Amino acid sequence: MGRAFAITFVFFFGITFWIRYERLYVRSIFDTELVLDSSSEVNEDVSSTNRFDKPLQIRTSKVPNILLTDHTSLDDLTLLLIDLSLITDSLEFKWISKTHGWRAFQKGYYEFPERENIMESLDRMGRGIQSSVPVTILPGMTLTSLASSLGRQMEADSADFDRLLRGDEKSKSGSSSHSSEASEILFPKDDIFSRMLPNTYFTYWNSNPESLINRVEQEFNRQIQEIRSGAPNSVVHLSDQELIILASIVEWEARYDEERRTISGLYHNRLNRGMKLQADPTVNYAIGERRRLRYRDYQFDHPYNTYVIQGLPPGPITNPSLESLKAAYHPEQHDYLFMVATPEGRHEFNRRYEDHLVAAQKWQNWIEEQYRIRRRLEREASDP
Repeated sequence: MGRAFAITFVFFFGITFWIRYERLYVRSIFDTELVLDSSSEVNEDVSSTNRFDKPLQIRTSKVPNILLTDHTSLDDLTLLLIDLSLITDSLEFKWISKTHGWRAFQKGYYEFPERENIMESLDRMGRGIQSSVPVTILPGMTLTSLASSLGRQMEADSADFDRLLRGDEKSKSGSSSHSSEASEILFPKDDIFSRMLPNTYFTYWNSNPESLINRVEQEFNRQIQEIRSGAPNSVVHLSDQELIILASIVEWEARYDEERRTISGLYHNRLNRGMKLQADPTVNYAIGERRRLRYRDYQFDHPYNTYVIQGLPPGPITNPSLESLKAAYHPEQHDYLFMVATPEGRHEFNRRYEDHLVAAQKWQNWIEEQYRIRRRLEREASDP
């Protein structure tokens, strides 16, 4: 009887101690925070007695982030965090996650703010509560390059964006590519690409592509309504769509912002006088290359070649920046009708054709001289 009592006492004492120990362990772990450490060294002077109270160290000076491209198991997440040096103790991390019931995590992009509690991070990844990602649209792109860029920045592939930008009513997800708000300004539905206003937009990595396209269109429409107000009488005879076309040509022609309104004013002057626009960017668009043009390129028969057609081309050639849109709606008032590009990427403007020919010959001579110098240097380099 005495032996049985002793065994029972030791058993219950052991259970009580284990429960109190586990409660202490759980509490110390759940109170642990993800701690940003901008230094390359991590404090390793931690004894076994306070191991459970040690905060996880993140070895980075930036806000750490991960991208889970699919539903992810705890083992795979742990390996990823170890590889990225976001955690140092895989066993401890797994124990915390399992204790809290998280063994699988939702796909998405997640950032870990400074001193965020471990359980908060696990809870967000487990529930799929993502951080937003910046999606950047650059000006002066082609439709294909923009679709590829968006496909790299979001989960949706470039083919889905390509279909939407070409004006297809539905993408693979099956939902409409236009909202009533985004289409309230009278633009052709097959001209979505030119309304992709350059900027950085914050969205979720796995958002459907239609939501991003609609959001950019809405921002474009809002900006156009603001830019349109106060436009001079000299541009009111042109529709919004025609001014967008003009802005797209300015985008490819101007390298410097301070020249955009001057270039726009020149194009407006030529249109108002019934002259052919003769804009080199439209030839580049027609031949499918952005390179130095040759004489035969200007004769290329194409509906976008403004050396051949009268007036504006049938559609925009690129997605113009806000600066180019402002220039199209608010051109500089002057009498220039001709311009020639300088080697620095700027332009020399002239009112008279005779002066334009002189300027063009001057820069043509300079270019030919550069070719002669290059050929001479190449010959000297090849001589033994």
